[in-house]
Amino acid sequence: MFNALKCNRMNCPGYMLPKTFFEQEQDYICKICESIVPYAEIEKILENIGIYLSTMKKNDIIACNEFISRYESTLHPNHFYNIDVTIALAQLIGQQTGGLAAVEKDLLIEKIELCKKLDKLLKTLVPGNVFYLRNDN
Repeated sequence: MFNALKCNRMNCPGYMLPKTFFEQEQDYICKICESIVPYAEIEKILENIGIYLSTMKKNDIIACNEFISRYESTLHPNHFYNIDVTIALAQLIGQQTGGLAAVEKDLLIEKIELCKKLDKLLKTLVPGNVFYLRNDN
């Protein structure tokens, strides 16, 4: 679901992906209700989100959280834009003056949850590499 979008049909909990990845510029189809969104529309949505992301304030925890909230009804939680912001956010928390010791408890909990989410995703995407990295200390 690295490039999935949430279905735009009212009350449908599904996600939209191209029917196949073997052909380029495929329309996106919901896996539940089978509604179709033309490729050009998907491309425009992703372009607008990409522009927003590129103009977003860098190294800012609040901006990262605002991005995730803003697009939670559009992007799959594991969409590559969300993962990009999640990685940045996980790295940012604790980089302030005083390091992790100075981080408020709620932010520390958020960092732990973000890291767990990323760990789970990496185990799915590259299970052998994650295992190798953990045992290479």
